[in-house]
Amino acid sequence: RQGALRVVMQRWLLLRRLVMGLRQSSWVGTLQMLYANGINLARASVLAAKVTEGTALYDGLMRASKSYEATGIPFAEAIRRNTDLDPQVIHMIGIGEKSASLPQQLELLRDIYEEDTAAYMADFTEVINFITLAVAVFLIGLVFSGAMLPIFLMGPKMMNAGS
Repeated sequence: RQGALRVVMQRWLLLRRLVMGLRQSSWVGTLQMLYANGINLARASVLAAKVTEGTALYDGLMRASKSYEATGIPFAEAIRRNTDLDPQVIHMIGIGEKSASLPQQLELLRDIYEEDTAAYMADFTEVINFITLAVAVFLIGLVFSGAMLPIFLMGPKMMNAGS
């Protein structure tokens, strides 16, 4: 399932943006909630990474969390080195770390991703609705032609048989 999703995501930009937006939104939202409630950043990042378990982001986020905890490099730098997150996420986390406003930056980032993901979801829904409509029209046309074609082909034979 993940392999098929990965292949389709490589070919369809809208689906890639939608899926990555959902994954990053859930990770950022979980990280923000944990960190804002007093859990230290190293532990919060490990717990937030578990939200993405089973996806391509999981391994990179776990490596970034362990790297941050073990080496003491800034969290934004650990994420930049180990994950494929959007540069916007890394930049906002870096700003939050430097200005000691990480919970506010994460909340802002979560809100941005929720809005973007809602827009991608609306676009995706429109595309799927159009594809569904096109398939339905094709199937109805196929059934109609399958039912009417024998009648049209029998007409000349019946006319010739009558004379």
